[in-house]
Amino acid sequence: MLIELLNFSKMPVGALEEAEMVGKVHRLAVDPGEQKLIGFTVKTGGYFSKAYSVSMSDVVDVDKNGVVINSRDSMLQNDEIVRMSDILKKKFSIFGLKVLSKSGEKIGKVEDVVIDTNTGDIVRIYTTAFTKRRVFERSQIEKMTFLEIIVKQDREKIKVSNTKTMPAVESEVA
Repeated sequence: MLIELLNFSKMPVGALEEAEMVGKVHRLAVDPGEQKLIGFTVKTGGYFSKAYSVSMSDVVDVDKNGVVINSRDSMLQNDEIVRMSDILKKKFSIFGLKVLSKSGEKIGKVEDVVIDTNTGDIVRIYTTAFTKRRVFERSQIEKMTFLEIIVKQDREKIKVSNTKTMPAVESEVA
């Protein structure tokens, strides 16, 4: 299933084995090198409650109603999943990340991201800059780092090719 990360980020989390809700998705751990959501943290209670890490490999299903994990045992201390721990310590968020063309021109910032819930792979990114919105498919992303995303086209080519081959979709913000 494809889902936008903004929708995923506050979903309830249920444990299959216990057949109960165990918390809500709190923070997302996106690995820019792999261009994939590798896991997320789950808050189990109120504002001051502890957050636990869950790897995407422990996710059984995701639908519009929430995320299902195997069991409460899938929720680990934040430092137990090393790759996730490193990303969480950097306080990295893909939202608001700057998007640049191959030649270094600013295209915008990440507004939302679509992932495949089966693999965690980023499928496309939505960017916004002033009144323009653009959509870039994964194949159009050349490089993703903790600081920026580089797309394969130059800004001018995105506008020209939009009318012919549609590698990126542009729309006016209302």
